[in-house]
Amino acid sequence: MELTLNPQVNLWGEQGEIAIEIEDKDKTREQLINELDTLRNRITALEVVEIAYFQLVGHLSERTKELTCIYSVAQIVDHPGSTLSKIYQQIVEVLPAGFKYPAVARARIEIDGKEFRSLGYIDTKWKLSTNIEVYNVKRGTLEICYLEKKAEKSIGPFLNEEWLLLTVIAGRLGRLIERKEAD
Repeated sequence: MELTLNPQVNLWGEQGEIAIEIEDKDKTREQLINELDTLRNRITALEVVEIAYFQLVGHLSERTKELTCIYSVAQIVDHPGSTLSKIYQQIVEVLPAGFKYPAVARARIEIDGKEFRSLGYIDTKWKLSTNIEVYNVKRGTLEICYLEKKAEKSIGPFLNEEWLLLTVIAGRLGRLIERKEAD
């Protein structure tokens, strides 16, 4: 059997329908129908794989944003000579980029009676926060919020991985404060 696919291309270079020409005069109609069913099943399986692929790409994109955010925070924290106030402000500026909806994400740090906010921060009900602990005692909070409602995920509009990102950064801040106070 010879199967020929002839894609139809319009004037704009877009693919249209695909014409299938089957040249096999020795096969019965039933055999051809069975082969067509097999091809349909294969196409369905490939469509399922394609959906899974795009979901995986989406998940990897989110993890990449989170890792990039952690690297940015590490560079900020490890920069010699920076004051804690400067570090806090820089962190609230880079933190939103690590979240699913960075365009509407804003961050805030409240610590030792001081507050540091990213540009455009507004307290909303769509937020995630964690404690900043120094020697196992709460000294402040690290918070991320969305300026508008987003689809429900694991923790309100936030992913579990975003919760982990926030707690890792809060932990890093706590250890930084411990080191600075020990000096």
